[in-house]
Amino acid sequence: MVYYEYPRVVSSKQLGFRRENGAKRNCPDRYQSSEPMNPTVKIFVVAVVGVIAFDALASVASRVTGLPYSIMSVGTFVIYFATGFYATRHANLKIGLCASAIVGFADSTFGWFISWVIRPGGPAEQVIALGGIAVTILSVILIATVGGALGGLFSRILPSIKNSPT
Repeated sequence: MVYYEYPRVVSSKQLGFRRENGAKRNCPDRYQSSEPMNPTVKIFVVAVVGVIAFDALASVASRVTGLPYSIMSVGTFVIYFATGFYATRHANLKIGLCASAIVGFADSTFGWFISWVIRPGGPAEQVIALGGIAVTILSVILIATVGGALGGLFSRILPSIKNSPT
């Protein structure tokens, strides 16, 4: 005969929760680390926030100055390149490609939404089919990965140029 074994009840103290200075909520110890953030994670966060902020600023600049919004894609490509460069420098090329692809995904979703809200080209309404949106997202991710690959390869070549005899 098989008996069902009920899970053991564990106290919050055994789980690592504690109260400090009369706090009303318990916080697990693992979230109270004073260790600095991993440099690769910093690169991810800075690049994603940077590309979204760049999209917003580029949309406003395009709307105010009347310049075509497509010119601003050069700045976005520089962000992809820099992401691949620094992520590869701190980790490896695979991480650099993944970081650039994630930045491209953020750009093609959140950045595109912010640009759509600001409407850099003016008040024209566009209706885009779901397939067109999917193709655009995948295309931007591919372009971001290529930019990240170029940045990552450049970061691998740069030390050999720096250390070469003159």
